[in-house]
Amino acid sequence: MLLLAIAILVAAAAATGAATLYLRRVVSADPAGLTVGDLLQVAGEIPRAAQDLLSRSAAAPAGRMLLVPATFFRELLAGSLGDGATFVGNRSLVVPPALAAEDAVGLLDRLVEWLDSQGGFGRGAVELEILQAPERGALPAASPGFTLVRAERTAGLLSGVVEATFQGADNRVSRVVLRARQAIPSAADGVRSGETVQVFFRRGAVTIEMEGRALSAAAPGQGITVWVADSRRSFAGTAAGRKVVDVELP
Repeated sequence: MLLLAIAILVAAAAATGAATLYLRRVVSADPAGLTVGDLLQVAGEIPRAAQDLLSRSAAAPAGRMLLVPATFFRELLAGSLGDGATFVGNRSLVVPPALAAEDAVGLLDRLVEWLDSQGGFGRGAVELEILQAPERGALPAASPGFTLVRAERTAGLLSGVVEATFQGADNRVSRVVLRARQAIPSAADGVRSGETVQVFFRRGAVTIEMEGRALSAAAPGQGITVWVADSRRSFAGTAAGRKVVDVELP
């Protein structure tokens, strides 16, 4: 039935011309070379601007998982896809094959789902380092209930050590310890495609402020292209905050 439902959605997307983007729930891959597009399956045509955004790096440091929520994709692609696109799924979790045994990946997936339901991850992408993996012999056959033992937070979001316990095989209590880091802020905290932005041109100690228009979306710290009408040209810069772009001049 699930495959039939997906087939119907794909057919509907093709018929209407609107794109449907399916988030891959768990991606077993080395995150070093990943792009944003590797975390999605796209049905239908998408604009070139959206294709460029999907080609951006989604890399995380070696030995860490990467959690990317649906809100991150929606806000990153909102300006280029418009209102017609449909997203299916609530997040994508990248787990390097060498990081966790195959039978432990399912438990880590359920733990991340549970932590997300507690409102711990926010709208941006999050790196998750495994400090203590679940014991192989303690893995339960069914989905366990988790108990949060420790949760370090910054501005309400998980950022630091997170420790949870669960009742595993033979009723043994086992634990998982992670370290969370808010890795890539949401595009909603930076610049959306098409927005009017303040562009700060910097050369040494000199700064000039002008108004521009964003030609792409970017979270703080990410590269972005802006059009400045007064100069009649575009510039490559860096999103520095909400509707703020820095351009370093040579």
